[in-house]
Amino acid sequence: MITIRPARPEDADTVIALANGLNQYEGKPDTPLTADQFRESAFGAAPWFECLIAECRDRAVGYAAYSRDFDLESGQRGLHLIDLFVAAEVRRRGVGRALLARLTTTALSMGCAYIEWQAMNWNAEAQAFYRAVGGVEEGVQTYSMGLAELEALCRPRSDAAEIL
Repeated sequence: MITIRPARPEDADTVIALANGLNQYEGKPDTPLTADQFRESAFGAAPWFECLIAECRDRAVGYAAYSRDFDLESGQRGLHLIDLFVAAEVRRRGVGRALLARLTTTALSMGCAYIEWQAMNWNAEAQAFYRAVGGVEEGVQTYSMGLAELEALCRPRSDAAEIL
């Protein structure tokens, strides 16, 4: 039986271990996130994200991390699915679908009109899963900037034109 529940502060190490499972699957290094950072970011005075945990036989086997989103074009509220991960040994047993179903219930209860997420271009398994649950590919390219790029963009440019 699969149980889906909201993460609690004491789940920090568990979620971090699952996030490292996702990072390993994607060929990335382990997350530098500490348990204290997780608790502050998810349960602090101004939380940045929320998280659901999937359990089978009292063992955490997956998680879905998400945050609030808003689409100015349509004027609608939504949720952004940050991560969805299910441990390899329980994949294809309904855990991912159960996490998304619970997230959908959460979204609807919050007055959301959509959930959006990204999948790695090479991750055919994730893409097939998302299509199977009704996800529609938007055809939008995702861009990001890391800390170095953020800092560089904030520096004044010597070649910038003067604005009237």
